[in-house]
Amino acid sequence: MLPLNALFFIVVSMMTVTSEMQPTSVVILYRHGDRTPVDPYPLDPWRNPSYWPVGFGQLTDRGKLQHYELGKILRNKYKHLIGSKFDPKTVHIQSTDFDRTLMSAEANLAGMFPINETEAPIPGLLWQPIPIHTMPQDEDHVLMIALCPKFDVEQQKFFDSPFFQKLNEGFQQYYRYVTNHTGRYIDNIVDMSYIYDNLHIEEMNGFALPEWTKEVYPDVLKNITKYSFILNTYTPTLAKLKIGPFLKELTEQMVSPMSQFKIKVLSAHDTTIASILNGLNLKSFEMPPYASNLIFEIYANQYPPSVRILYQMEELVIPKCGVMCPLSQFITNYAHLISKNYSEECRIDSPETLNYSILTLYSVIFIFGAAIIILLIFIILIFIKRSKISQITPKQ
Repeated sequence: MLPLNALFFIVVSMMTVTSEMQPTSVVILYRHGDRTPVDPYPLDPWRNPSYWPVGFGQLTDRGKLQHYELGKILRNKYKHLIGSKFDPKTVHIQSTDFDRTLMSAEANLAGMFPINETEAPIPGLLWQPIPIHTMPQDEDHVLMIALCPKFDVEQQKFFDSPFFQKLNEGFQQYYRYVTNHTGRYIDNIVDMSYIYDNLHIEEMNGFALPEWTKEVYPDVLKNITKYSFILNTYTPTLAKLKIGPFLKELTEQMVSPMSQFKIKVLSAHDTTIASILNGLNLKSFEMPPYASNLIFEIYANQYPPSVRILYQMEELVIPKCGVMCPLSQFITNYAHLISKNYSEECRIDSPETLNYSILTLYSVIFIFGAAIIILLIFIILIFIKRSKISQITPKQ
């Protein structure tokens, strides 16, 4: 049996190694920086474009600075991976196809890869071009929801579920109130989240909010909005279709780190981060702020090889695994969510899904057909009424 002082030395040594251990690769996902409103409501007193010179849904100067500062933080934290100069074999940046995410990535990279005057490719400009990869929104199944028929069907099933119907019914009085004051018809959680987002941005920019908002902003609208961040991953099927492709790329990075990039940066949206947090059961109802970040640190040289997840630079406890989770355990725990063949998984030819689609289609056809019949009856009645009037009207 080892003496007590020897055991103490071993424990201290292990703690020292753990504290100094650095990841062999990282996947960094962040939300774009501060932006302007995407689509102001019709009665919005601040909807005039002159109040938003950069345009709607665009990155602001504050947002650019947020990501420039985040880039410097990331460089300092992962300088052992980033290196002194940009290397396309080491660092890969991918963004959704939105101006605000692309520009956020550019600002972030300016902080991550600073240069001096002697290194500047353009004299007097302390900046270097770094490639940012993107693809059309309807093809991006890693950071967005690409065209996926089964996701649409499954989400509609969730919307038709007793749980959601009861939840939505509880918000009806607020839907009516907001509809009356915004000039926009509101009948669901997502539409309410857009109103909250709009008011939140205006408040942050110093614009006085209308008197009517005091009844619902911020508390009521924020409480409703938080539900919008779980809609895409509430069921296991929805979660797999939403975050499965991301998990596939992530686990590929885990099992073969030497063939992958050391730094993979993904510039996306609050819903992207929230869906992963909720889908992995790390955090529910989270509303990621501007420039928020979710980082997966991979420790391939550790035994056993492990992963650690940070949200806003703070460690998260991975369910049934802990803070430092063995890669094999992580992959096993989330195997049911990892996409294998996205195009096949998005098909709606399974009996259950197909039957639900057919039932939904029949419902639409029935409603449409009934509307046409009612319209025809209405037209016929008008025609008969006019005919009777013409018969009793004396000729002049």
